[in-house]
Amino acid sequence: MTDLHYAIRLLFRAPGHTLTAIAALALGIGATVAIFTAVYTTLYRPLPLPEPDRLVVPVGVNVSEGIERGSVPYADFADWRTDRRLFKHVALYWDSSFDLAGEGTPERIPGLSVTEDFFAVMQARPLAGRLLGPADHAAGAPAVAVIGDGLWRRRFGSDPAVIGREVRLAGVVTTIVGVVDSRAIWPDGLDLWVPLPIPAMGAEDLTRRDNMIFQAVARLADGTSEGEARARVAAIAARVARDEPATRGGWSADIVSAKDYLVEPEIKLGMLVLLGGVGLVLLIVCVNLANVTLARGAVRAREVALRSALGASRGRIVRQLMTESLLMAGIGGAAGCFAAAWLLQGLKAAAPRELTMLEGVRVDGLALGVALALAAGTAVLTGLAPAVVAARHQPSETLREGGRGGATGRRGARIRDVLVVAEIALAIVLLVGAGLMLRTFSRLLEVDPGVDVDRILAGRISAPGARYVTGTSKVQFYDRLTTALASHPEVESAAATSYLPAGGRGFGLGRAFLLEGQPEPPATADHAAMWNVVTPDYFRTLGIPVLKGRPFNARDTETSPPVMVINETMARRVFGKENPLGRRIRSWRDENVLREVVGVVADVRYGGLADEDTSLVYVPHRQNSWGTLTIAVRARGNPAALANLLRREVAAIDRDIAVARVDTLSAIAAESISGQRFGALLLGLFAIAAALLAGIGVYGVMSYAVARRGHELGVRLALGATPASLFALVLRHGLVLAAVGTVIGIAGGIALGRVMRGLLYGVEPADPVTLAAVPVLIVVIAMAACALPGRRAARTEPLTALKAE
Repeated sequence: MTDLHYAIRLLFRAPGHTLTAIAALALGIGATVAIFTAVYTTLYRPLPLPEPDRLVVPVGVNVSEGIERGSVPYADFADWRTDRRLFKHVALYWDSSFDLAGEGTPERIPGLSVTEDFFAVMQARPLAGRLLGPADHAAGAPAVAVIGDGLWRRRFGSDPAVIGREVRLAGVVTTIVGVVDSRAIWPDGLDLWVPLPIPAMGAEDLTRRDNMIFQAVARLADGTSEGEARARVAAIAARVARDEPATRGGWSADIVSAKDYLVEPEIKLGMLVLLGGVGLVLLIVCVNLANVTLARGAVRAREVALRSALGASRGRIVRQLMTESLLMAGIGGAAGCFAAAWLLQGLKAAAPRELTMLEGVRVDGLALGVALALAAGTAVLTGLAPAVVAARHQPSETLREGGRGGATGRRGARIRDVLVVAEIALAIVLLVGAGLMLRTFSRLLEVDPGVDVDRILAGRISAPGARYVTGTSKVQFYDRLTTALASHPEVESAAATSYLPAGGRGFGLGRAFLLEGQPEPPATADHAAMWNVVTPDYFRTLGIPVLKGRPFNARDTETSPPVMVINETMARRVFGKENPLGRRIRSWRDENVLREVVGVVADVRYGGLADEDTSLVYVPHRQNSWGTLTIAVRARGNPAALANLLRREVAAIDRDIAVARVDTLSAIAAESISGQRFGALLLGLFAIAAALLAGIGVYGVMSYAVARRGHELGVRLALGATPASLFALVLRHGLVLAAVGTVIGIAGGIALGRVMRGLLYGVEPADPVTLAAVPVLIVVIAMAACALPGRRAARTEPLTALKAE
């Protein structure tokens, strides 16, 4: 208690230093707690489900094609379901969205079409009504649905009478049979579950091993570990590949925990890099405070010497000094908890849309525990070295030198120099990481997506199959809609597509193609490409140049010869230098119809600005009619102003159809690189803080050295040294520290770049521009930090300095 009371008195004795140190600690600990909480919530917090560690996702794997989390065929699901030693329950599902109509404005509801064991896999219980049963999945069964509690509250006012109510889902009269807690279902954030129409599928769809159109989720069998299940799934896949090499050669299967499945590997890597970055900032804060404490300890050297002379042991002195550090760190940690809550709100606002797990993140007991641990660790890092230095000094030497001993000696100076070097090295590591991310983001901003993103508005529409049964009815619906939109004076043109560029909205269907006369695998290799269904005015609307041949037109109908348009990459990979026009290709595993290539268009980045060039095939909607497409409207002015027009025209044709995800293509393209922007922003902020702290560290050391070497500087001037030489002396000392720290930091930065390789685009981990710019920046910061102490040294008055001693 005596130590604590004295420590409190010391804090009030130097309020400027105290407030600065507490503010630095609060921001350092607060930022670390905020990032740690976000990382833990996103990557490691268990799902709010019964036995979440038993919930897994079976996936398809093809190493040669770079597929690690592919979808699966029904035939594999049938094998897994019969092996009771593998899964206790296993289910298939489709990501589905349904237009809910019948009461008020139609609304697009996110949901799933699921097989009968889905809710058993989740171990779910209904809040009202019942769940889907085997009878609901039988052929000819009435249409039923289970809704989530969020939809129940929002759309139906939590009315218990919703059970048994009929609504129109995608044009089908459907009965609501149950309500569940959507947070207790994986994946969360959904509002609707309906039976997957397995009975309506053909035998070929259910038996083909290459018909990988389903996603799966399973609960491990009792007594089966995840490793054992992974081995069994892989063994089944190996047997299938041996039996059917033409369709399953190169394919295997794996399982991924449900928690890990929701987070892409790139996102996981990015979050861990951010956690490491903010940890480095906190470490720099600790090093800086240790340096300041060491310097202030020199002022207190006489006090420590007197304590020692009066009988205080080294342990007693260390305890007193550590109490002061613990008190400072404790206050900083408490303030850091409040800072963490504030920073988390900013983090959620700036986070990419796909990080939905951050929505519920908050400062909880775990975060408070982390803050406490960080405060304790900070106290040790900031106080231990100064305490040990002070305790090891000989009191007689300090008293004889009038207080200039202790930490002012060579040992103290060396420790301060080492701490500054460490600060600079850590700052450079962060600067290199931030520089790589900034260079990546800059490269992405320079990417040409291949389309005119500035004048396009897009919205997702689904013509319900219950009313638009035939291909002709679907074609007529979209023809009527695009014609109506294009007739408005604010609209230049309109089109529909199954796969929207510059952000990947829609459905990118992967297929395999063979040239006319080419034998099927394994005799030859097929050509992989994405399949995009478009209406005639698509290329003009999106601004995609036609390089050879022609685009689609009104004469490309169901009764005319099948045609396709391919992109540059497809033409180069399949035909080389030959002219592809007039050649015929077929999607041999699916449609299996020979289509004539009538045009070649420029490459377009469909998956986002960071997407690589891929082979792509365009097919006219009139020859391959789809019910769900994205409408693209090319505006003469501001595209965002056309949102209400799009909704009105859809309602004029069919009032039960909702228009979902209405946004400009420029916003969609920007969202496609939101992860890189998020990483560049946070690492950039961390790097700026680290650079400033390093500069402050250099300034503190040099300023203190000038103040303590006043007598030496006076002697130098008396012996003929010039003010310029004293300025150079200070500058040289600071630059030497910066140079040593730079060498260490660059090595660490290169290692960090290799870790970040998966996050980079168009930039090498050892990017020469970044590695050249960062040392220059550090040198400039070091020179600026040395300028004021150097100027003070140059202005030293010899007589004043000598008299002072």
